[in-house]
Amino acid sequence: MFNLLKKDVRYLFTSPNSIQYVGLRGNLKLILYYYFISILFILSSSVFFGILKHFFINQPHIVIPKNITFLKVAIVAPIMEEILFRLVIRVNKSNIILFVVFLIVSLLYETYILTTTAYYIFIGGFSLFLISKKFNHKINSSFEKNNSLPFLIYFSCLLFGLFHLSNFKDIDITNITVITYLISKILDGFVFILLRLKFGIIASILLHIFINSLAYILISY
Repeated sequence: MFNLLKKDVRYLFTSPNSIQYVGLRGNLKLILYYYFISILFILSSSVFFGILKHFFINQPHIVIPKNITFLKVAIVAPIMEEILFRLVIRVNKSNIILFVVFLIVSLLYETYILTTTAYYIFIGGFSLFLISKKFNHKINSSFEKNNSLPFLIYFSCLLFGLFHLSNFKDIDITNITVITYLISKILDGFVFILLRLKFGIIASILLHIFINSLAYILISY
């Protein structure tokens, strides 16, 4: 399994179209192994970022809103981010339509046109749609070689990193803490994309939920 993971990581940066989609069914040991390595990597980068902050004084701090809830941080945010940043990595008509619909609804929520309850209900329904057998293959497969896949991967990871800079109260892109945090989130993006390509969008969502759940527990207690 290690050799397969090493090969997929190499393909991710050199020839991502060569990563073979295997799905979740019948691959429990393989996906658990990929999860284990992915969690170690993400936690290690987070620990490194935490240690680095203590070597520099007067560094910007990540702002933790007082009204955050487990549902928002650990469930809604991972689903939202995986759909917006990872769904269209597999380019096909179904994914583009789903992405546009999800983006429009999310914008309606962010502009306070859509209520929180309505948005959460939409997220739940959308998630059930993603795991349905009828659409699972369409969502996770590209039937033609996608020459733009390397660009999509790097662009997605960059956007994912920049998106998380909003966690800082004051953003200074020249600050060592901000730069380190940005790099760690970009690298996390590559981890989620590897899982999305190898096992499907549900696999990346589940890992994202686990990571955010752990983060919520740590900042709450």
